[in-house]
Amino acid sequence: MRSSTLLAAPEAHIPPPDILPREEISKTAKDFVPEFIIVRAAALTGGDSAPKGREATRGGETTTTYQVNRREVARFIVDDCLPGKHEWVNKLPVVGH
Repeated sequence: MRSSTLLAAPEAHIPPPDILPREEISKTAKDFVPEFIIVRAAALTGGDSAPKGREATRGGETTTTYQVNRREVARFIVDDCLPGKHEWVNKLPVVGH
């Protein structure tokens, strides 16, 4: 088991005690979430329009894109971000076309 350093929250970021007691904050380990992926979608298009497809959909941290279908975001998450896929771990990809 890996040892962890406990997290010290700055005073300005401490929620009121009725929401989260200070004792609970001090028990939170720094590596509480060691791996994450935050998928940022471009402007989501509404309706049930057909997805443009994998070839037209881009994902990347420096991608410039303007819109994306909700289904394409879901496909990106399922195909590129679920366990076993490591390309986007600890990154913030933008998805769109």
